[in-house]
Amino acid sequence: MLSELRARQECYQTPDWARKSIGGTIDLHRTSPTYTFKCWFCWLHSFIVPMNPPDTILQPGDSPGQCWPMEGHQGQVVIGLPAEILPSCVILEHVDPGLTPAASPSSAPKEFAVFGLDVDSEEEVPLGSFTFDVQKAFLDIFLLQNHPARAFRHIKVLVQSNWGHPEYTCIYRVQVHGKMVKKLTV
Repeated sequence: MLSELRARQECYQTPDWARKSIGGTIDLHRTSPTYTFKCWFCWLHSFIVPMNPPDTILQPGDSPGQCWPMEGHQGQVVIGLPAEILPSCVILEHVDPGLTPAASPSSAPKEFAVFGLDVDSEEEVPLGSFTFDVQKAFLDIFLLQNHPARAFRHIKVLVQSNWGHPEYTCIYRVQVHGKMVKKLTV
């Protein structure tokens, strides 16, 4: 218990390597599509207020609607990191359900898995499977099981289910913490 608490604390002592402002990106070719409205009025409204793109999850923001709506209740996002990172934890955020008009967390991710990716060989290395209980906490730290320890340039978050919304899953923020092992040369 004490070692887990220490590991969670150490998570915050490393940078968020997924953060857009330090070079985190979204691999759009490997990421699920953004939700689009199905009704004609809603579709017309989306021209005035467009849906947030996937890189929304790489920036701070927890206001209602400040999320990336991924199509469906299952899907994935692949995050490019600015260097080779030895990941130790992932932080997942959703809006506090009490701040939304429906007060429902139905669009929040529930079951998800994290993988380290080697995009050249298409190898996926499992780093853990988790449950995000947004009813307990709208921000949670998930310690990765990276054994044997290995560095990655890409992290895949595979959402296996949400809390019941049939049309989309809203992801507010994903953080990837760990130690840089190799800077990239351009």
